[in-house]
Amino acid sequence: MSLIKKKAYLCMRNFKIYLLLLSILMTILFISCEEEQKEYAIKGNIFGSTYMIKYYGYQDYQSSFDSIFNEINSSVNTYDNSSLLSKWNNSDGKDLNVNQHIKNLVSKTKYLNTISDGFYDPTVSPLVNFYGFGSKDSINNPTQKQIDSLLSFVGMQKVKLQNNTLIKENINTKLEFNSIAPGYTADLIGSFLLKKSIDNFIIDVGGEILAHGKKDNKPWKVGIEDPTHSIENRAILKSVTLTNKALATSGSYRKVRLDENGNQISHTINPKTGKALTSNLLSVTIIANDCATADGVATACMAMGLEKSRKMLTIHSDISAFFILQEDGELKTETVNNFQSFLLD
Repeated sequence: MSLIKKKAYLCMRNFKIYLLLLSILMTILFISCEEEQKEYAIKGNIFGSTYMIKYYGYQDYQSSFDSIFNEINSSVNTYDNSSLLSKWNNSDGKDLNVNQHIKNLVSKTKYLNTISDGFYDPTVSPLVNFYGFGSKDSINNPTQKQIDSLLSFVGMQKVKLQNNTLIKENINTKLEFNSIAPGYTADLIGSFLLKKSIDNFIIDVGGEILAHGKKDNKPWKVGIEDPTHSIENRAILKSVTLTNKALATSGSYRKVRLDENGNQISHTINPKTGKALTSNLLSVTIIANDCATADGVATACMAMGLEKSRKMLTIHSDISAFFILQEDGELKTETVNNFQSFLLD
């Protein structure tokens, strides 16, 4: 072997050894970093309820979560007169631009309104308030004339989005995203964590849940409440496992009022008739691919009732449902679209 070839050979061999050592070093560093990964559990109050964000990573993102919550609050909090949606609600809706969050929520609610045959409708808020849910002034037993008057303001078809301007046909039409904002916010936080390369997390915003990845190599476990128990004595009726899915529950078993005759009035309003609903359907739990959809569909199913919900869900097989009913004083359950595959017991 010539001297030049020998030197070339030695250089190549040394280079391969260098690459091998570098690879070993990077592996050690990677394993070291993996060992430093810790569990973060961040809790607080938001939207008149609570939130919990649990994830496995290397950094505390509390300030980033707070920024997301503040963005949503300043955008759609109807209890804050300075929020963008409150300003739109109190305007003629012709010259007030809206931000991307409101545009996203309008787009999602229009989709949900379409698939639910109009039963999901965030413009129903004037009726909700009129019955005494969401406002201090209440009339628990409105006349048909009063209901008909308020129904003239209701309908997503009365709201149109043109570029950055949200236009309403009737100046009295108002929007309220309370039934979808928690799920939408959970999706925003989930997107944020995924962009940070965090794959294992669970997010609970006001009871609406988004789960991604696993916990200790097992799917996340989530409970479904027994609707017959009070807030003080909450109990789990069923448990489900979630991986890369969202879960939301809507019910009529707590937010009820009594009218002057002592009859229970549910906070779920039929947007077609304007009547407060009373039925044996106590709660609906939805599992979907994103939390905003799960949140909205759960609300829609409560307004639609069991039979119409079944019909809607046969068309949308990617959405699973768990219904809890009360018949003759006994709880009964029904699953749709393979929800049972998520149940633990």
